[in-house]
Parts: sequence; C-alpha cells; structure tokens
Amino acid sequence: MTELALEGVRVADFSWVFAGPLCTRYLASMGAEVIKIESRRRPDGYRVGPARDESGAPLLNRAANFNLLAYSKKSLSLDLSKPEAIALAKRLIAISDLVVENFGAGFMERMGLAYEDLKQMKPEIIMASSSGLGRTGPESHFVAYGQTLHAYSGLTSLTGYVGGPPRGLSGAFSDPLTGTVEVLGVLAALYHRRMTGEGQYLDLSMAEATVSHLPEATLDYLVNERTGGCLGNEDAVMAPHGVYRCKGEDAWVAIAVGTEAEWQGLCRALEHPAWIRDPKFSEATLRWQHRDELDQHLESWTRARDRFQAMHVLQRERVPAGPVFDARDAVEDPQLRARGFYVELDHPEVGRKLYVGLPWKLSPDHDVRYEPPPLLGEHSAYVCKELLGLSDAEFSYLVEAEVIY
Repeated sequence: MTELALEGVRVADFSWVFAGPLCTRYLASMGAEVIKIESRRRPDGYRVGPARDESGAPLLNRAANFNLLAYSKKSLSLDLSKPEAIALAKRLIAISDLVVENFGAGFMERMGLAYEDLKQMKPEIIMASSSGLGRTGPESHFVAYGQTLHAYSGLTSLTGYVGGPPRGLSGAFSDPLTGTVEVLGVLAALYHRRMTGEGQYLDLSMAEATVSHLPEATLDYLVNERTGGCLGNEDAVMAPHGVYRCKGEDAWVAIAVGTEAEWQGLCRALEHPAWIRDPKFSEATLRWQHRDELDQHLESWTRARDRFQAMHVLQRERVPAGPVFDARDAVEDPQLRARGFYVELDHPEVGRKLYVGLPWKLSPDHDVRYEPPPLLGEHSAYVCKELLGLSDAEFSYLVEAEVIY
C-alpha cells in the first residue's frame, strides 16, 4: 500500500453523533490516526441503537449508525467527568495535530479544553468546532438539531409542493453536509500549518453550511429581494420536469427537458402521440405555462412502463431520465459497485457487513484505509501505554478507578 494522503496526522476526536464523526471518518479513511474519546458513562448517542440485550440494555458495539461513522478509527474510553481523565486527554492532545468536537457552547471550556487552553499546551494545534449556529453571535449559545436547522436556514421553505406548506426532509441533512464541509476546513488548516507552522481554530456553523448550499434561493433574495417558495418537483423554467409514476408499486422515473433538442427527443421516444402536436406545447414557454396538462399526458405514457424501460427509451433519444432509487437500489447499483463505493468490513460482534466508502477517488494512488469500527475502549491500552507511556500498573489503576471506562 502506498502512503495515505493524511498518513502521520493524529486526531483527538471528541465529536459525537453525526456531523463531527462523519468528518473524522473521512480523515481516518484518508490515513489520519483518529482516536475517538468516548465513555460508557455517557456513550455516543449513536452507540445507543436499537440492539439490546435480554435486560434491555443497549449493545453499544452493535449500533449501525455509529459503526457506519466510526470505521477506521480507534476508541479510547475516558470518563471526562474525572480530573484524571482530563489530564490524559490533554496528554493525548499534546501529541496530536488536530482536535475535533461538536458539543454545545461551553462544554470544552468547562473541561479546560477550549482552544485558548490548548494553544498554551501546543501553539501549533488545530481545533475544529462545529455547532448549530457557530461560537460567536447573539444566538451562539442555542442548541440546534438537524431538523430545526433545516427550518432556520430556509431549506424547509423550499421543500414542499406548489401552494402547499413547507415539508421537512427525511433525516438530518444538515449534519452530513456540515461534516463534509468540515473536512474542507480541516484540510485547509493543515495546509496552512504546513506552510506557516501556525495552528488555527475552525469555527463551523451548521446553519451557515446549510445556507451556503441554497445558492439560488439566497441569491434571488440578495439580488431581487424576492423569496420563492415550494416548487415540488417543478422547475422555474423547464417543462416537463419532475418525477412520473411508472408501472409497479411506488415506482417512478425522473425526466427533465431543458432544450428544444431534448423536447424533440421526447416526441420521438413517445412516438409522436396526437396530444404532443397541440399548439400549446409548441415552444418552451408555452410548455411551461401548460405544464400541469403536459405532465398528465406524459404520465399516461410512463404509467404503462417499467421505470427502467422508460429510462432506456428516453435516454436512447438523449432525453435526461433516470429511475427514482430507494436505498436497496442504490446499494445494488452496478455503477456504484464497480467503483468500489461499498466496502465489506468484518466486525467482531456484528460480522461482515457492507459500509459506505469514500465518495471520491484519489488517482493514481487512491489507497484508502478501511478498518472495522472499534469496540468501545478497544484501543485504550494502546493509546495509554504506547502513546502516552503509562506503565501497566498505572493503566490498571485507572481502569479500576473507572477513569478509563
């Protein structure tokens, strides 16, 4: 294996649940040694999954969400409510390059682990903090979650059908978006330190990360002082544009016609039915004005066909079209499989499972580190003895005292 992109970078990972752990999973896969600090006293919220033992207690090593976000990392179990654990955490930070956390405002400060504290220990340290609204401003102390951030950012005002109310998204879209954006900031900080020797503090707002991914709506207001609204599957210019029901249960095909050439391709694919010659569909502006009627005609064609059949017929005429996938379709998709997007890892408690891999390839040397998710505290002895230099007796004492717990 060639040297990985972030080989030699060590990360003290205090993050939990989704946004921060996704960032550090990317870093770990690119070669960084990511050491997750966690504890049985207050386990990561994603470790507390639906898997339970006979008494109803959560099986902390078997939670799917946690394992998906934790592979390729190491686990150090420290009860940070105890001063001895804080002291060990500081010793780890002193030999690390990066600290990542996504707790509420004030949490790291109360432990003496704020950026100003860490700079005194190691001036060149990089710290990345992600929070709902950032660490400055009048609302920086607010606690935020993915669904509330969708509404706060304006995203929810854009999801829904024309004339209807806003509709929430399934899942916490702001969290993976923030974790991915955070990787960019971390890499920039690492590059800056390589050039200057200076550390940095990365203050990432989940709200700002989400707003920055709504460019059309934001720009429309900034330039035109105009707020849009829910468009459903419609487009402000193109017609037809949407998802259309196909043969089968909950089966759909997405179709987008943006040019006259694509419209002519659609006409050929549908074999020029009588309705397509209606003058109201003769040009793009008219088609958009009569888009509801156009959609009804088009769906009468798609309903008679399998979604893949509809896709192939349309694509042969160079009409942008594709089936609407569910999770099973995405996992079984031959294109994603051919690129090695899914990786199989062997976990000691849950066995061999597929995991989502890195969404990019580094060429020509695109080796990636894929290791099973860690058991809680699996690497405590390695970190404390080999990295921090504790003796066997010191380590055993801290385990008995439930400092390492």
